[in-house]
Amino acid sequence: DNLEKLESRNIDNSQNFIDDMFGKRSGYETVDDITEAAIEKTRPMYEEMEGMGDLALVKTETAPSAEQLKNMSVDEIKGKLQQIKPERYREVTPQTGLTPDEYANIVQQQADELGVNISKGNPEKVNNGVMHFVLNDKGNISNRAPFVGTLKNTYLNPDFTIKYGNDKNYIKLLNNTTLKKPEIDNLFTKNNEFYSKYQIKPSQLVDKIKRSEIDNLSINQNILNDMGISPSLEYTNNISPIARIVKENDVIADTIGKVKRSLS
Repeated sequence: DNLEKLESRNIDNSQNFIDDMFGKRSGYETVDDITEAAIEKTRPMYEEMEGMGDLALVKTETAPSAEQLKNMSVDEIKGKLQQIKPERYREVTPQTGLTPDEYANIVQQQADELGVNISKGNPEKVNNGVMHFVLNDKGNISNRAPFVGTLKNTYLNPDFTIKYGNDKNYIKLLNNTTLKKPEIDNLFTKNNEFYSKYQIKPSQLVDKIKRSEIDNLSINQNILNDMGISPSLEYTNNISPIARIVKENDVIADTIGKVKRSLS
């Protein structure tokens, strides 16, 4: 309920409001902190509800939406992406001036917190393992390094997820506050291990959408709303009242979607 109030009042990252809603001892500093804590606390409830079939409606709404987008032309998809509201882009200030080891430590700490291994990569390359997030093929600090701090949030709260076999892309829309321009963060996993993270261009996102299988493309509900894409769903006898509430409440649907992605 408190998270819904925060959303409805359109107050983002307001420490005073967070303290008022959750108490000064909560330790929450941003809305992202609240979301991540909610994901952890609701895992058991989600698993129980999933077993009861309560979330069947949420599970089936991704495919129709993805199909609508995938069937559009490249230019149409680009136009839809331009309709996404600026507030959907997470503000990020790139971390510059760090050493390779300092960047690597930031990556490793987030991976440890999430309980996800980092792929060892190709041992013959200088930028294998965790250094694949930091260095280019020549062993120099890459352009991707200043964005290593977004790994955890991109993994837990992606705007798009695209799966190819055992590989998966977690994609997050960012706003580079230093250059004052949008960025698209792409976290790539292989066999459920973090393999690499880098920024992609809008044309690359469109290409990933077009090449993806319908059932392996998932899109944040708020993003779909901005693009004017709404799934047409019918209730069945297997859908509980919880599903109807989810259908009518974007905040709840979006939060459940984040939990589902974190467990997949």
